[in-house]
Amino acid sequence: MAANAQNLPPFGPTGNVPTANTGGAAPPPAAPVLSEVKHELEGIVDFSADMADTIAELEATNGIYDYSDSRAQLGYIEPDEYFMVPPFLEYAMPGHARYDEDRLLNGNDFLAVALANFAALSRLGAAYSVTDRLWIAITRAELFSKKILAATPEARRTPSDEVTFLSDRWAPTADEVKNFREAVAANPAVMKRARDLAGIHAAMMLHMFVTRGHHFQNGYENAYDRMYRAAQIADDKTPTPYKAVMRTALHPFGLFQIMELVEQLLKDDHLPRAIAMRMDAMPAGTALIATCLAAVRQLSVTPAWAPFSQLHGVHIEALEAEVKRIREDRYAYHMNSGLFGRTKKQANEAPARAIAAFVEGYVQSLNNEAPICAEKALKKVAMENPVMVKVTARAFTNYFRMASRSGNFREVLALESPRRVAARQAQGPNVDEPLE
Repeated sequence: MAANAQNLPPFGPTGNVPTANTGGAAPPPAAPVLSEVKHELEGIVDFSADMADTIAELEATNGIYDYSDSRAQLGYIEPDEYFMVPPFLEYAMPGHARYDEDRLLNGNDFLAVALANFAALSRLGAAYSVTDRLWIAITRAELFSKKILAATPEARRTPSDEVTFLSDRWAPTADEVKNFREAVAANPAVMKRARDLAGIHAAMMLHMFVTRGHHFQNGYENAYDRMYRAAQIADDKTPTPYKAVMRTALHPFGLFQIMELVEQLLKDDHLPRAIAMRMDAMPAGTALIATCLAAVRQLSVTPAWAPFSQLHGVHIEALEAEVKRIREDRYAYHMNSGLFGRTKKQANEAPARAIAAFVEGYVQSLNNEAPICAEKALKKVAMENPVMVKVTARAFTNYFRMASRSGNFREVLALESPRRVAARQAQGPNVDEPLE
């Protein structure tokens, strides 16, 4: 470390923080808009937007069934965005000849990592604000102190090497030291939050990559915001620049190392519960299964569950078993399983496909008044049998309207109208009335 940097305040490591043919027949009448009959459904079906299981499943998998391996890319960062390793700090990098498992990063070494990365990002000019550079530099230094940056791209399981080892003669210039000092002095809250939240940010990014296939893309801000609020770590005065932290700061580490860090944080109970509970979310590429199960779970709180489960119990049990298998080794089922050091496994979609049309019919009966209605994966498969979807959607709508009077799901599935069901109840089972 150069002498002109020795008088900076020490920033030592903080420790572990952790299809069917319609035959030309007219389609069945459209189901009534839910809002028109909602007053009849109170106490029969739950339409609240805060169903934890449903939302947790669906936020993470919206549209992922349309994702393909050929489009799933780890992405890249520019050379000046690479992780800069100051000289003689290879002792903190597993796999390097100088690696020392027992040696902890001292204050000056931590500072050297932060300063080297801050200075490199400064060369990109307006691409990053001063506070963004500080967030990235401190986040990297904090995670580097956990010894999770492996020495080689092979060990990191990354397709490209985004780590630069600085020359043994490297030292920060006077201007670099001055700029870094000023940034630290002007942003003490960033310094603290970047260090305190480094492990949590790693877990949040891992969740997003596992469920969506990228560290960060436009539109991810809302998902990160929801996690922040759920974990009660939001700070409007010091907002986190998600793209800078989740993408640039974390990209060089590789997903394999991030995964191992997060697993340790989970084991040590060093993650907020709202973040920890997301760590078994279904991986990208399994959205059909995840969405189908989420819809089945929502259906299970309605009066239609008992007859529906009797009709499709075998498939529901198989679906639940498949989800359990996936969650036991979810990284192996990810479309980019190799980035996690796993051999690719294929999920069994057969149980979900067997009941997709029936479940989608239930979803459509909700008329866009529940979060699950926005999901694409289930609809894509279910609409291979559009007639059954329409029939079932009408049946569910009628059923919910009659639930407190009839309770006979099989009658409703035969598209019997409320008038015919009432006549059957009044006159017995031999009423010969055409179906409406």
